[in-house]
Amino acid sequence: MKKAVITAFILFFAGCFFAFGQNDKNISFNYGLEVNSYSPEGSLAGAAVLGFDINLPWLFAAGINLTACTDVEGNNAIEPTLLVRRYFFGQYTGFFVQVDFGIVIITAFEETTIMYTGGVRCGYRFLFGNVFHVEPYIRAGYPFLAGVGVILGLRY
Repeated sequence: MKKAVITAFILFFAGCFFAFGQNDKNISFNYGLEVNSYSPEGSLAGAAVLGFDINLPWLFAAGINLTACTDVEGNNAIEPTLLVRRYFFGQYTGFFVQVDFGIVIITAFEETTIMYTGGVRCGYRFLFGNVFHVEPYIRAGYPFLAGVGVILGLRY
């Protein structure tokens, strides 16, 4: 099962490199900050988001996100996810809806728990020139309840 998932993952992203959209800038590398609700006591401040996505035909994009967050009590969550995104108004810019799915590794109260995670993210990609973009967003899903953040990115 593990080999099948890894093989599917590699084939999916290898195929993405050959299925670019019609835009000149098809790959984005992203860094952001987020506040979410992974903590048993409430929100986790100081969440960092790293990501990369590739534009696909028909205003879709696919990629990877890695979110790492902690709270003042020492509880931590690491969330590697795959993403599929759809833009609605614009050439890979403007309003988007994104589906995330993956796992989350939560360390709370000196115990480590690994769970499946999934969610929906809504946001807006603002372009600054032909290379930079900013994405404010909100998200909801499981096992976290909600999150809000902003991503800064470079397009190649």
